[in-house]
Amino acid sequence: MVLLTFAGDPVPDVNEPHYLARLKSAWNSAWCPGDLFLQSGEAHVVFVWTFGWLTRWLPLAIVAWLGRILCWILLAWSWQRLS
Repeated sequence: MVLLTFAGDPVPDVNEPHYLARLKSAWNSAWCPGDLFLQSGEAHVVFVWTFGWLTRWLPLAIVAWLGRILCWILLAWSWQRLS
């Protein structure tokens, strides 16, 4: 809950549009055809193959929130393990 109150800004936040668009275009080539940014080489292959399939069935805002929540859970777990 602390992370939500501190970092729970509305979607999309900084850099999220770039990553979400990359996910969507990697799993749906008909989405934004001809966009030079989306057609360029993929630098985050593991990220795209791990989370890109979510964009086939969920809106991008929901995928962003799921990604945030997963990161917050991992951060909370790692801080708990560290302390």
